[in-house]
Amino acid sequence: MSEPTPPSAPTPESRVDTEGREAPPFDRPYYRAPLPDAFLRFWKKYLVFTGRASRSEYWWWMLVDVLVGLFIQFLGTGLQPMPLISSVLHVAWLLVTAVPLVALTWRRFHDVNLSGWWAVPGLVAAAYSDIANALGVPLDFDGFGRQHLVLGGILFCVSAAGGLMLFVVSLLRPHPAGERFDDNGASARRAS
Repeated sequence: MSEPTPPSAPTPESRVDTEGREAPPFDRPYYRAPLPDAFLRFWKKYLVFTGRASRSEYWWWMLVDVLVGLFIQFLGTGLQPMPLISSVLHVAWLLVTAVPLVALTWRRFHDVNLSGWWAVPGLVAAAYSDIANALGVPLDFDGFGRQHLVLGGILFCVSAAGGLMLFVVSLLRPHPAGERFDDNGASARRAS
């Protein structure tokens, strides 16, 4: 009888995810990431604009972000003294998550082989609506003069187009050429 082979030791880059599977290193996208791992990756890659992010990493975070936003909004409507606290919490949440959300979106665009700069119109649209919502500023232009109405219409069209582009790109499948945005992908191309 032969002896069973001992389990191989994990490499320094590999780790086990919350479901017991081997998770890819942090410089790689995590396809079919479970929610806890997508959540952790969001915070651990706070300022990382290189590399790629999978659809599951992106959309799990969007779910968490919406649920937290709904909870904060619920605080504002549940009790009378809470609207001020709700507004402060909403602004604080936006400030804490703005930079990593931009980085995640940037990496998501890389995964479909687009430069992160293509995300800027959509990010501006999201920032515009989030800030206006958090501060209680109405997004309509009732009562303003004609020039404000035209400016508002232009801003609305740009925001809507940017938001739609962001949504569509975030749904796209990964593109193999997106590897060019990985740190080791760029160095491998330079070596060949």
